[in-house]
Amino acid sequence: MLEFDTAHLPKMGSRIGDNIHTDSDNFFEVKSPIAVGALGQLPICSKEEVDKAVRVANRVFDKGTWSRMHPRDRRARLLNLAALMEKNAERMAQIETIDSGRPLREARNVDVAQSIVRLRWYAELIDKIYGEIAPSSVDRLGLISREPIGVVGAITPWNFPLMMAITKVAPALAAGNSVILKPPELSPLNALVLADLALEAGIPEGVFQVLTGNGRVTGEAMVRHPDIHAIAFTGSTEVGAHIMGVAAANGMKKVSLEAGGKSPHIVLSPECASDQMVEQIVWGIAYHQGQVCDAGASLVLVGDGHDELLQKIQAKFQSLTIGNPYNPEINLSSMIDANHMNGVHAAVEAAAQRGVNVACGGNPKDIGEVGAFYQPTLLTDVPKDDAIFTEEVFGPILVSTNVKSVDEAINLVNAQRYGLAGAVWSNDMAQAFQVANRLRIGTVAINTYELGDIGTPFGGTRESGLGRDRSAYALDNYTELKTTWAALDATW
Repeated sequence: MLEFDTAHLPKMGSRIGDNIHTDSDNFFEVKSPIAVGALGQLPICSKEEVDKAVRVANRVFDKGTWSRMHPRDRRARLLNLAALMEKNAERMAQIETIDSGRPLREARNVDVAQSIVRLRWYAELIDKIYGEIAPSSVDRLGLISREPIGVVGAITPWNFPLMMAITKVAPALAAGNSVILKPPELSPLNALVLADLALEAGIPEGVFQVLTGNGRVTGEAMVRHPDIHAIAFTGSTEVGAHIMGVAAANGMKKVSLEAGGKSPHIVLSPECASDQMVEQIVWGIAYHQGQVCDAGASLVLVGDGHDELLQKIQAKFQSLTIGNPYNPEINLSSMIDANHMNGVHAAVEAAAQRGVNVACGGNPKDIGEVGAFYQPTLLTDVPKDDAIFTEEVFGPILVSTNVKSVDEAINLVNAQRYGLAGAVWSNDMAQAFQVANRLRIGTVAINTYELGDIGTPFGGTRESGLGRDRSAYALDNYTELKTTWAALDATW
C-alpha cells in the first residue's frame, strides 16, 4: 500500500525556541495506520522540557517582539506562512495521509487547502479588530481594548491533525500570543512542519513551539503549568472535564474545549427522503470513517413511514468503497489504528448482544492491505437509552430510533449529554426553524448536513464543551478585555 516518499518527513524532534530537540528520557514511536513499522520516534516531553518552552514563550511575549508588533505586520508574517504552506502543500498532504490515514485526495483538497484558508482568514482579520469607547460623561473617557492573553497551550486531536492545529494556532497567533502546541501522539508530523515553516515565514523564535508527547505527561504538565495562561483543547469529553478541573486548580487559566458529540438528524417528514438527503446523512457519518466530533451519528425518526429512507441509507452504505488512501476512486480509508477500530467494533458487538438490530455492516473489512478498515454500519430500532444511541462511538456507525411526536424528538435530543451539532429535515421550513430554535445544541443544519465554514462559530453546549472555534468569536478564547478610564478634566 505504501506510496510515500520518506523525504517528505520532517526532522524528528520537539521545537523549542528555534531548536529541534531530540534528547529526552522517553520516546514514542511514530506509526502510520497504513504502513508497517515505525516512521521514526519523537520525545515525550517531560515537565522540565515543558517548563523550558514556557519560559521561552513568556520571555518573547514580555519582550513584545510579537505581542506588541503592529497587527498589520503580524498579518504579513502569517500570510507568509500561508504562502509557504501553499508551496509545501503536496508534502503536507502526503504527510497527512501517511500520518492519519486520510485519503490523499481529501488531504489535498480539504485538510491542507482548508488549513491555508483558515490561516489566511485570521491573518486578514486581525488588523480589522477595533476597540470601543464606553458611554460616559464628557469629562471621562472609557476605552475598551482587546489584548493577547499571554501564553496559550493548544492540545489537538488525531483525526484532522493539521486543520485542528491551525484552528487553534491561527487565531491565537493573530491575536499576539505565544503558542505552545502539543500535537496528538497518533498523528504529530505536520505540526513539526508547521513550526519549521513559521520560523521561515518570519514569526519570531519562541512565539510558536511544538512539544511532542502524550497527554499523561506532556499535556498534563502544560495544563498544570502556572505560566500558561490559556488552554485550547479538542478531544474527548472525559479528558476535557479533567482539563477543566486541573486548569482551575492551577492558576484558574482560561479554558476552551471542543469535546465529544452524538449529533442527531431529526427527520420530521418521511416524504423528503430524497437522494440528496440520503447522500448528506450517509456522508455525515461515513466521512473520515466517522472519526469526526460532529458526525451525524443518530437518526431520530418522527412518526411512521421511514422505511424507504432506511433502505436508501443501507444501499448507499453498501455501495461505498473502502481501500488504499492513495487510490482516488475509493470512498473510505483506514481508521487511525487497530486499537480504535477494535473499540468501535466492541461497541457494535455489545449492542447486538443486547438485541439491537444490525441492518448492515457491523464488522471490520479485510481488503488485503495494511490498515484498520471498518464497514459503514446501520443499527435500527435502537432503544433510546441504549449506550450505542447515547454515547459517542467515533466510527462509521449510524443508529436510528423512532419517536411519536416532534416534542418527543426535541426532548430526547435535549436530554442527551452532548450538544455539539445536529440537523432537522422537513418539507415545512417554518416547522424546521421552530424545532431548530428549541434544540440546545451549538450548530443546527436544516435540510442539509453542511455545518458552516470558517466565518461561523463552531462549538457545543453541555458536555460538548465551552467556547467557540472558528470565526471572529474564536478570539474570545485567546484574548482579554481591558477597560482604561481617563479623567479629561484633571489638572496638575
